[in-house]
Amino acid sequence: MTVRVGAETPPLTLALPPEPIPLEAITVAADSALARRLAAQRNSIPMAVQVFDRKKLRETGLPDLNSFVAIRGAIDALPCPASRSLRRTRPPDAFGPSGWTGCVWKRGWVVRTAVYIDGRPRSVDELHSLAPGDLYLLEIYGSGVMVQGHTNAWVERMRAEALQSSH
Repeated sequence: MTVRVGAETPPLTLALPPEPIPLEAITVAADSALARRLAAQRNSIPMAVQVFDRKKLRETGLPDLNSFVAIRGAIDALPCPASRSLRRTRPPDAFGPSGWTGCVWKRGWVVRTAVYIDGRPRSVDELHSLAPGDLYLLEIYGSGVMVQGHTNAWVERMRAEALQSSH
């Protein structure tokens, strides 16, 4: 249809017949309950927490999670002492060529960092085998006293379980 519009043209209403457009199946997975649970857990601990989401973890150019925690976490990383005594009058020199070994300087003490991935205790050495992009969320508590990560695979399992329990 051709329409010429001028100053005196009355309003024109055009009606088009609906034509359905086939779409691929859409799956919606809401993770707000999971996000609320993780935030509640984080907020229940009385210390500062740094949180790195999936976007920040993917965009880093760092090779492994150990490097990410030491550098992006801005923790006062130290080598762990050989003896059981962790009290120091001054912090030892910064971490050496082998990298962060899992200890931090905290209020006059050298403290071993507790590491949890998907809720399970892990060693700091295991962080070398994980890429930052493998994680959905990383939390660093109290300047490195505790590191907690949740992998993408773990989050997908939690979502699947939530969907199954809602049916």
